[in-house]
Amino acid sequence: MTPSGVSPRALPGLSPHLVLVDSDEHDSYGRITEDLEIRKAMVEKRLKKEEGLREEVEGPVVYPEGHPRGKTVVLGWGSTFGALREAVEEVNSRGGDFVLVHFQDLWPQKWGEIADLLGPAQRLITVENNAWGQLGKLLAQETGLIPHQHIARYDGRPFVPEELVEALTHEA
Repeated sequence: MTPSGVSPRALPGLSPHLVLVDSDEHDSYGRITEDLEIRKAMVEKRLKKEEGLREEVEGPVVYPEGHPRGKTVVLGWGSTFGALREAVEEVNSRGGDFVLVHFQDLWPQKWGEIADLLGPAQRLITVENNAWGQLGKLLAQETGLIPHQHIARYDGRPFVPEELVEALTHEA
């Protein structure tokens, strides 16, 4: 047990120690156990670790810089950044008023700050490389903000700026 909840660890293949992995709980020595008290203590340890991580996580990138109050906000995460940035630049060069808010980390996140940032936006559009709209669902779950539109691509290929410009300008 450590004050931060983060344990020193041996990495498989990089440590002279044997690293065991199992779906059961483990004790503070790494031994597998089904003891209910140890299970409870280890879950509480993980919750403490999450608190520390939430303080260290960086918020989303806002592009162009500034507050998105009254603007259309395009929300993305992961590999969508480059294509979204180019698409927002292009749409804005044509007179649009869009802001990109792009997440590097989704969990843990400072959701109260995210709600304060996005709440005054005119419109929220999520752009995701999945069919489920995971970011939009997480945003709604944690902040109560529901995206107005979802642009999905799930054929295994990345977004390209041109298709995003088309989607943003015809649906906005």
